[in-house]
Amino acid sequence: MTSGVFETIDGRFISELYTSWKTGQPNSGGKERCGCLNYNEMHDCGCQLKVPFICKKKLQLLEWNSNCNMSYLDYAFGGNGKCFKLHTTPLNWTEAYAVCRAERSHLAVINNRKDLEYLANLTTSSWDKIVIGNYFRGIYHVGFHSKLQAGWQTVKGAPMTEDADVWWDNRQPIVDEYQQCGSMFFNGRLNSISCDTKSFFICEHEVDSLTLDHEELYQ
Repeated sequence: MTSGVFETIDGRFISELYTSWKTGQPNSGGKERCGCLNYNEMHDCGCQLKVPFICKKKLQLLEWNSNCNMSYLDYAFGGNGKCFKLHTTPLNWTEAYAVCRAERSHLAVINNRKDLEYLANLTTSSWDKIVIGNYFRGIYHVGFHSKLQAGWQTVKGAPMTEDADVWWDNRQPIVDEYQQCGSMFFNGRLNSISCDTKSFFICEHEVDSLTLDHEELYQ
């Protein structure tokens, strides 16, 4: 708050709480006004620096979604040990993928026609959402792709084997470099889309266990 004097966000002097600064730190002269942790040592850093971060919440304030066995209350149980959340902040496919992962989930995986019907019904709750911006309306990012040049597969690495009539125009799209990510229309039909396209998306959380997605999809 003052050059060289750091406080916590609740107004306490950091010198009274934690003094293990890295040697020579802080040394910004007022240009680096935020605190960062490098392993077990503090140092000052620019507030615009993008790095991983850690959040803290008091146990007394923690609410639990017992149906979905997670702390995110806006996931709804959809049967078969799965919970789902419809996100109405438009993102591109890769960003949506990362948001689901941050919520201990993954982009929704289509296993059968029943899954499609459930997700299509879920999207009806978004029809009255008025979201201003430049994004593709009426489609939703879901968990399949062709980013690994191995055909269409789910984010769990399983090949997409659904019947042709679940795809738009009754045919599985070709694999090309322009439309490598998977989406679902509001009526439950699947389609390929550019990974840069922004739209709503659906996350899926497995109640009993979570199979991690392919790390290379972060790239």
